[in-house]
Amino acid sequence: MPYQWPTIPLSDGAPKGRSSHTQGRISAHEPTSKSYDIAAIHRSVGHLPSFIQSEFGVLVGSPSGRNHPTECPNHKPGHTSSASCTEWSDGRWTFKCYRCNIGPVDVIDLLVVLRRSSDRGAAIRQLGDRYEVGVIDHPVPAPQRSRPRPEPYSPMGTEPGQRIGGAEGQRLLDEYLCERKWSAETAQALDIHAIRTRGRARIRHPFT
Repeated sequence: MPYQWPTIPLSDGAPKGRSSHTQGRISAHEPTSKSYDIAAIHRSVGHLPSFIQSEFGVLVGSPSGRNHPTECPNHKPGHTSSASCTEWSDGRWTFKCYRCNIGPVDVIDLLVVLRRSSDRGAAIRQLGDRYEVGVIDHPVPAPQRSRPRPEPYSPMGTEPGQRIGGAEGQRLLDEYLCERKWSAETAQALDIHAIRTRGRARIRHPFT
């Protein structure tokens, strides 16, 4: 089964939508993104040796079977013995240069390797816009407003409060420890202390 090139959605970052070729699907003021059909890009590029020759002014040799000797744009002027384009049974074309250790890559990645595009996404946009193929405009959904989170439930004794310091705080803590028969070391290890919440003094520790 021939390889099915995917359709890649890419945001064009445009501040407004395109009014042409939308057939009423979106308005002229809606932000859009673009999806590019990779297979359509390859079909439009067609014969890869001819594309490379026209783009980079390189030499193209006589084909031998599925291999088409092609001068590598990375080290031209030179010769066609180290690089070639290959046409595969499913119609795909790839380029490979043994001297530069490039490939095999398709035309999209080749533009990236040869620094004609910053990355694969940019190369897809470049070729898709050039040939005007496989472009579908989609409305970009408006950002959703985040709902305010409800205040978390706080059991008695665990809600935030103002720590009671000084003699009053120490007195409340001592009374609590005496009642529980706990030591001062336990209070320090568990960070047990007196706090004031809702106008009431209470003891706060990990178990309340």
